[in-house]
Amino acid sequence: MSTEKIALAERLEKRAKKEREIATNNFVVAQLLDPEFAKFEAREGPYNIYAVRMAVDHRNSAKKDAAFADDLEDAAATIRAFAQGEA
Repeated sequence: MSTEKIALAERLEKRAKKEREIATNNFVVAQLLDPEFAKFEAREGPYNIYAVRMAVDHRNSAKKDAAFADDLEDAAATIRAFAQGEA
């Protein structure tokens, strides 16, 4: 088994974990801003356009970060499988 490849897989897994944490944080922030976003969508009363923009940004970032974490985990699994096949 190639120790360099295993080390690379471990670094990718560690980064994937951090990306999942970032995605979770972005999702929580988006949820907290949902009431303001709902007012905007319903065109009700005054709403904070900055909060609306932040809600959209955090929602999109959460999706992007989760997808990136998936890609990192897939890459790590592929590298591990390749490294184990070399043994």
